[in-house]
Amino acid sequence: KSANIKVRFTGDKVPRGENAILVCNHQSMADIMLLLCFAWRCGRLGDMKFYVKDIIKYFPGVGWGMYFLDMIYVKRNWAKDKAGIQKLFAKYIDEKIPLFLVSFLEGTRIRPAKLQKAQAFAKERGKYVPEHTLVPRTKGFVATIAGLGQYVDAVYDITIAYPDGIASLMDCYLHKVERVEVHVRRYAAAELHSKSEAELNQWVFDRFKEKDARLVALKETGAFEGDETYGA
Repeated sequence: KSANIKVRFTGDKVPRGENAILVCNHQSMADIMLLLCFAWRCGRLGDMKFYVKDIIKYFPGVGWGMYFLDMIYVKRNWAKDKAGIQKLFAKYIDEKIPLFLVSFLEGTRIRPAKLQKAQAFAKERGKYVPEHTLVPRTKGFVATIAGLGQYVDAVYDITIAYPDGIASLMDCYLHKVERVEVHVRRYAAAELHSKSEAELNQWVFDRFKEKDARLVALKETGAFEGDETYGA
């Protein structure tokens, strides 16, 4: 448990010690706490890195702290972000820095208005129309796979759900949340290195379609399917 919340993990139990990219849906700031719980169970808590909005670097304390921990600050403009990201990738590899890299490909936390925009966007382009996720942004993922290459062992596809409704971080601290569901699927990075950019784009869309279907099913059953993989 964390903060008296039952965190229930299902899916794959991943090997310890892998360098990995974590592809997650994003519903709440509480997601960060759950990913910390997952990293602790994997023995990788101290190896976590995040893609972070550039503005956070100006937050007192936390911003500089994340900078010195080699987090990846992004402005969501590839032309401006590219050089800095590639420099950090080179540092990770050259200095053999253990890596547990979290990427929220939706780019922001899900909200009703944002979901409506995402659904309209998907419908206009003839794509799957999500019910519980936003449309993922794929460019950063493609660049990460290419930039880190063989240094990454696996990609973990992670789906987070709050069975009683999306909870805030404060809800968690006030003990208003009883249980959270986290589903993990492991994909060997070697399977992705041979894919073209178009194939990687589709791979991401397929994962988010699966996430959405998993979240739809949870609304009916109250839990993700499968046995628990990590204890409380």
